[in-house]
Order: sequence, then structure tokens, then C-alpha cells
Amino acid sequence: MIQKMPYRIRFEPRKAYGVSMVSGFDDELDGTCNPNTKEIKIRLGMTDRATLSALIHEIIHLVNFERDLNITEEQTLGLEHGLLKVLELNPDLLKLIQEVLKKRERSKGS
Repeated sequence: MIQKMPYRIRFEPRKAYGVSMVSGFDDELDGTCNPNTKEIKIRLGMTDRATLSALIHEIIHLVNFERDLNITEEQTLGLEHGLLKVLELNPDLLKLIQEVLKKRERSKGS
């Protein structure tokens, strides 16, 4: 089980979606994203990879809702699988992203 699941995902400085792990859903979903309640729920008990995949999927829904992109579920699935694969095959990419964003934050504070 993922040890440090974020309890929220920020979309804007003052807008965030809560994240929780739940024991099940009415149907066979692995996650949900509700733009009205600003909540992401992920099915409890999945593998770490499946949990991460579901979280990425729901974050794509979050962006879709907040930006009115009208992305279909098929497109969301394609983006989920594609992003997960890119991140999996390029571990230094996440390090680069963190370094650039930290540098940006430090320069904003100066």
C-alpha cells in the first residue's frame, strides 16, 4: 500500500480536491473525482501501481472539470496510461520537474 498518499491535490493556490482511500464503490470503479464536492476517492486495497494509475486518472478528470476541456473517458484512459508509462520509463523526469519547481519557488521568495 502506498504509504504517503496525498490528502489533497491542489489545482490552484486556493483550490484543492481532497483525496481519500475508500473500501469500495457501488460498481467496479477504481476511483472517482467529484467536481461539486472537490473530492477524489481511490479504491483501497489495490497494488501500488494500480493506486497510482487511478490517482493519475482522477487528476486528469480534475483538470478536465476545472478547465472545461470536454475530454472523453477514452481520452482520459489514454492520458493515464501514457503518462504513467512516460514517468515509469523516465525516472529522472520527476527529479527534473521537482528541481525546476523548487528553483522557481526560491526565486519567487527573493
